Amino acid sequence: MKFDKVMEYQEVDTKLYALEQDAAKSQETNRAFALKQKIQSAAEQIKKLQAEAMDLQNSSEKYSARVKDIIKSLEEIENYIGEIEDETEAEHYIKMLGNMIENLEAIEKEVGRDMSKADDISNNYRKTFEQGQKANAEFKTARADYEKMIAAKADEIKPLKAKLEKLAKEIEPELLELYKSLREAKKLPAFVRHDMTSRQCGRCFMELPQDSLEKLKKPGDWTECPNCRRVLFISDK
Repeated sequence: MKFDKVMEYQEVDTKLYALEQDAAKSQETNRAFALKQKIQSAAEQIKKLQAEAMDLQNSSEKYSARVKDIIKSLEEIENYIGEIEDETEAEHYIKMLGNMIENLEAIEKEVGRDMSKADDISNNYRKTFEQGQKANAEFKTARADYEKMIAAKADEIKPLKAKLEKLAKEIEPELLELYKSLREAKKLPAFVRHDMTSRQCGRCFMELPQDSLEKLKKPGDWTECPNCRRVLFISDK
């Protein structure tokens, strides 16, 4: 089995991989990614603030319902005031009035706390929105820089991809699939020449089991390293 084409493919693809890694780790990419994270963080914070505002609105509706109940009770007491006949009955209504006053005071305190919380939500919302707007504006600039950097590298990448496409047609499908699988797993080089005098993988240096060594007896033989999965082969040249 010939390995010259797959090794040529690997050599070209290694150059392409290096360019891709340079682009992925570039200052432009890192800046664009960091700003995108800021925008997403701001969006998540705004969503959280919106949920808190909705809770406050629900609380406000509950306060309104409670106040309406108290007003209704006060109206009922007012209707009975003129019919009070003894001290015991009067004390009963006075106690009811006292409880209503306490409930109104409690509602007032809760409303005060919620008003303070509403102010905090409003301030945080405005601050987060402004941060998001700023990050978005900066992201547009960073994205333009990133696209400019990618375009500059395209002149180097395009001929490499064309070469790989041509070589792929000359490589056995099984070997090409193995290479792509290892490449995706970032195990490069994927194909490694094996020295028949060695009992180790030429890449991870783990000792090979006997059944693997049995598959590496003559030029053209190949097997996968059981440890790192790389393809070990004996060159036919």
